[in-house]
Amino acid sequence: NDYVASQTARYDNLLFGASVNPNRKDALQRLQQVKAQGALLIKWIPSIMNIDPSDPAYIPFYQLMAKLNIPLLTHTGMEKSFANARDELADPMRLKLPLEQGVTVIAAHIATTGENEGQDNFERILPMIRKYPNLYVDISSLTQVNKLGYLARALKEKGIKEKMIYGS
Repeated sequence: NDYVASQTARYDNLLFGASVNPNRKDALQRLQQVKAQGALLIKWIPSIMNIDPSDPAYIPFYQLMAKLNIPLLTHTGMEKSFANARDELADPMRLKLPLEQGVTVIAAHIATTGENEGQDNFERILPMIRKYPNLYVDISSLTQVNKLGYLARALKEKGIKEKMIYGS
């Protein structure tokens, strides 16, 4: 985080996104530190970082995120970029806890891959997008070959287009 903060500060066209694992003993302190350094969001890949977003032990972390007005950008759905992943941790339903604590959450990839509890992750996230005003979805990967059709499908869903963000 320190290196990325120092490098992004050198350029007007770059923004600082940090990553703080809530499993760290000093997670709250680090969250405050990256905010002071200008971080605009926190990014996670739960299935790789061994973060269960539904863990009640993270409530103080989420409450501080909400207080600092720092959004969470988190991967949702199956992770195929790494050899080993705990895909159940990227189940979009696990985002209910941070959402209920007031955190603005951006679900990367709209959970367009994989399934949990026998249900397609994309289908799992759709009602959540409508329910939580602080839930947004990132669509930057939806033009890739392995995700063809999802953008068109998402655009047909009522109330989702307004919640789409394109980030890279």
